[in-house]
Amino acid sequence: MKRILKRLSPYLGRGEHLLYMMQQMQNAEKRGWKRTANFLRNRIYVKHACDISQRARIGQGLKLPHPIGVVIGEGAQIGNFVTIYHNVTIGRKRMEKPEYPVIGDHAVVYCGALIVGNVTVGHHSIVQAYSIVDQDVPPDSIHCANGAVKPLRGAKSAGRDASGGMNA
Repeated sequence: MKRILKRLSPYLGRGEHLLYMMQQMQNAEKRGWKRTANFLRNRIYVKHACDISQRARIGQGLKLPHPIGVVIGEGAQIGNFVTIYHNVTIGRKRMEKPEYPVIGDHAVVYCGALIVGNVTVGHHSIVQAYSIVDQDVPPDSIHCANGAVKPLRGAKSAGRDASGGMNA
């Protein structure tokens, strides 16, 4: 593993390196290699200052442009092609209630956002910087830092239906 990372390191940025290590961590968890998964999780924490659970369900195409200070809880579900910037926390609201957020496909979460509890961020939605999301965000909308939720301009004209899918 170390040889592979050393060989790839000149070609990988910080985000790609983190995603590669996350993928290896989740593969180790699926195979039942708990010690390897925990080692990789600790390595991610030391190298990138990110705390990402190996039990989080993360879709393909995740982008982490600035992978510093990202926290993703064990029950979080992240859709395909989601972009998450630095210092974002995605997790549960209280220790007693294991309720985690669900983030839809093609969503963007800007720096410093806090997404907690049993909430859903819809497909193609944007969470602005330093927002606290504790209510559902509908598809094709923006969650502002002051708590307001606004529809994205041109969402209907872009050919999307209410469920976030593309119209035929």
